[in-house]
Amino acid sequence: MSKSYYNDISLKTFGPVIQEQGSHMVMTGVQKPLIERIVSVDTAYGSNVSEKITGVKQMEVDSVSVPYTFYNITSKNNTFTVVKQGGATLVLTLAVGYYAGVADVVSAVNTALASTYGVGAVVFSIESVTKKTVITCTANYSFTFGDAVGSLGYVLGFRSDLSVPGSSFVSSAVAYFMFPRHLYLTANEWSSQSANNFTAPTGVGGVLHKNIIARIAVPNGLSYGGIINASYSNGLLVSDVRKYLEKINVLRLEFGLVDETGENIGLNGADIVVNLRLLCEQ
Repeated sequence: MSKSYYNDISLKTFGPVIQEQGSHMVMTGVQKPLIERIVSVDTAYGSNVSEKITGVKQMEVDSVSVPYTFYNITSKNNTFTVVKQGGATLVLTLAVGYYAGVADVVSAVNTALASTYGVGAVVFSIESVTKKTVITCTANYSFTFGDAVGSLGYVLGFRSDLSVPGSSFVSSAVAYFMFPRHLYLTANEWSSQSANNFTAPTGVGGVLHKNIIARIAVPNGLSYGGIINASYSNGLLVSDVRKYLEKINVLRLEFGLVDETGENIGLNGADIVVNLRLLCEQ
């Protein structure tokens, strides 16, 4: 009789399998049923969860609410240096706070310039059609802006340092003050079993933060003091599905926010609410 193909193949089955081992019957492939849990965490109440969550196999962000109380001009992006040929050097520094748009930034810059060099000596303005920044000078000035994304010079459209003779100079890019455009949510569940898959590069070869789990888009037109309600359904949220090598127990969760440059976002005393979708063993 011809040899059957199936005599040489060990067929794999899915689910529980009962096998005879000596005088005993052994069941293998048994898996505990999985349940989905929604856990809401308000950072106003600290990092501890309301109850111990056991048997967690994976975690993702379902939605998040972030108060729009963070500043767009901070100590990281509020300065550049101005040098007048044969005259004074000014480290121009804007007050830390919220600026409604480019016009507010330009107004503050001109106030600082006028206090050092006199009214009209050096003036910044926004060209009405191209929306680029124009510098008009009555003498020779040099400007050190730096090239960091989100810096004050970057916001005003300048991508390099420059010297301006006694005339005018136009920025290479438009003045665009939508910063930060995105927030990155970090989550630390104090586990060595997680495999983080969310990569957000910054600069040359840098990574924003090792614990990033989601990106939140800052909607255009949102008033200061409003709430960013980000979810899959409105397109403002992209979340990693954080899977664990072994099931874990969650006792506390620490959340944070960073911007596109990796700087921590401060909410000035306000708090976020994060809704998590967990897959757990029963």
